[in-house]
Amino acid sequence: MNPPASSDPARLEDIPGLYTGLYSARRFDAWRRLFADTAQVIRIDRDGRQVAMPIDRALDIYRRHAQGCREFREEWHAVDVRREGLLAFIRADYRLTTEREIREGRDLLTLACDAGAWKIVCLAYEQTRHVVRPDAVNPDSGGKTALPGARRRNITFDIIESARRTPEAPALLHGAQTIAYRELDELVWRYARHLHRSGARAGDVIGVTCADELELVLAMLAITRLGASVFSLPRSYTPFQRREMAARAGVRLLATDRPGLYAAGIPVIPLDRRALPPGPGAPDAGLLDEFPAACWLLITGSGSTGEPKLIPVTHAQAAARAERAASLLDLGAADRVAPLSHFDFSHAKFRLHETLAAGAACLIDLWREADPLGVLQRQSISVVFSTVFHAEKLLESLPPGTASALPGVRVFEVTSSTVSDDLRQRIRRGLCETLHVRYGINEAGPVAIARPPEVFSVPGTVGRIGAEGDVRIVDRRFDGLPVDTVGLVCIRGAGVVDGYAGNPEATRRSFHDGWFLPGDLGKLTAAGDLIYYGRADHMMIMNGMNLYPAEIERVLGAHPAVRDVAVMPLRHRVHQDLPVAAVALVPGMQATESDLMDHARERLGIRAPQRILILERMPRTHEGKLIRRELSALLIDFLDAG
Repeated sequence: MNPPASSDPARLEDIPGLYTGLYSARRFDAWRRLFADTAQVIRIDRDGRQVAMPIDRALDIYRRHAQGCREFREEWHAVDVRREGLLAFIRADYRLTTEREIREGRDLLTLACDAGAWKIVCLAYEQTRHVVRPDAVNPDSGGKTALPGARRRNITFDIIESARRTPEAPALLHGAQTIAYRELDELVWRYARHLHRSGARAGDVIGVTCADELELVLAMLAITRLGASVFSLPRSYTPFQRREMAARAGVRLLATDRPGLYAAGIPVIPLDRRALPPGPGAPDAGLLDEFPAACWLLITGSGSTGEPKLIPVTHAQAAARAERAASLLDLGAADRVAPLSHFDFSHAKFRLHETLAAGAACLIDLWREADPLGVLQRQSISVVFSTVFHAEKLLESLPPGTASALPGVRVFEVTSSTVSDDLRQRIRRGLCETLHVRYGINEAGPVAIARPPEVFSVPGTVGRIGAEGDVRIVDRRFDGLPVDTVGLVCIRGAGVVDGYAGNPEATRRSFHDGWFLPGDLGKLTAAGDLIYYGRADHMMIMNGMNLYPAEIERVLGAHPAVRDVAVMPLRHRVHQDLPVAAVALVPGMQATESDLMDHARERLGIRAPQRILILERMPRTHEGKLIRRELSALLIDFLDAG
């Protein structure tokens, strides 16, 4: 259809062949020479929205998109060329094909002749059809794209689309302030412009530390819109930790509202929304990386060797996780959502994205309020995302005798650590009947969610597994195990990451043919419930017999006087591992070690713990995870004392 491409852009009749030929061959430098230096590009999407930008800004977007594609081809059909003096017009139907999608629409090129050479001075293109190619998904990959480099649109398009559809709908709830989607979108554009002017670029890893939680949220969203990667350096880090982790993650710039306090040995971008240039944040498509090559989020994960692992989560994986969470929890635009953790933590970032992807409203900075429980009530929160730690804080704040303090909450979800059966019942009595327990992992997103009534009636359940077969229980040879047999949990799905950044050995250990092994123990019941048995590296072997800490913890946690419990091994040269336990009691209740030992032996027999230490408080992080080193020291002192 097209004439052979020529290197001479002077002849009008050669432009159609040159334009498509150079574009398909990704010869963007030669393709750029077809345009005048002042050329403009105008894009009209399927929803009729228009974006204009200079040719060089558009070229940068096109080049990044092409670099992420194995197949990249543009064809023109129904080409119409008209000349009127020193002006000419080319109109054509286009079809852009990559291995993952097909885009169709219409191009209109305006050209001018200057000193005998024709140059394109304006490119206007309208996209009328966009389809994902069915062969772009490998059915054996659990829904993941067949090609490692395949990408998805920038997840901040969720905000852009909500700002267009429901501009006045609430997006963020911050103290007495409500930020609607239109205002949020404008703020994100303003922050993106500020970050870009300060040197942030697509593909960079940008560190973030903020004392002001709203500042942190806006900075994260702006970094995401630029196509850079968000990496949190929590406020709790020491200066040494900040420098070490920034270097390990390859952080190029640090965005912070406290430059003097949160330095990390790298250049700083100061953040202060009050000091940003006034006026609305107008869309600037040249700043938006539509198909980011970089991951959205770079997470620090714990490592068994003591060296933290870096977990890159792409935009496509984040979108898949949000879709699954919305399906499991029926999240919708009418919901008002409260993640109880600070946004330094990855699970709070994921809950923020899940909320905004659903077009719902997200409450931030709850714990600076004097009455957090009252805020949840006054803000008519319908979905609460909590850790064990924050659930305990809410329960502690209840006046004596309070029951069902949050009757309007339709989902109270707890995640991030083992949720004991005792805590489940206390949440049921004191807060609401709508407890959900999520089994989710940084590397995989939401795997399962236990709902009422099973969350209360099936001990240890973390959710009922569907028929899609994305969770298996296997042995160490990766062979499947029968129902009701404890083994290694194995997961696949579109939200599972591809591996650990810069750590091929850890990737090799944990990822196998599209499946991820988190190192957790569990079993599947005949009804399809996934029962969590703790970490595989915490399993004990006593006299050749497998002991599971979670099993002992469930039994001790069922004692009416026990509020919190943890089990650890005591190494023995003859018996291998001897289980020892620590418990924290319910305030006002009493139980001796002898009482608790009798309770455990009656129900566990020889699997009962050898000793039980009674503590005032179990050493846990703000996420509710056990601080094993601290507990181990307490147990050693206890055992040494006889």
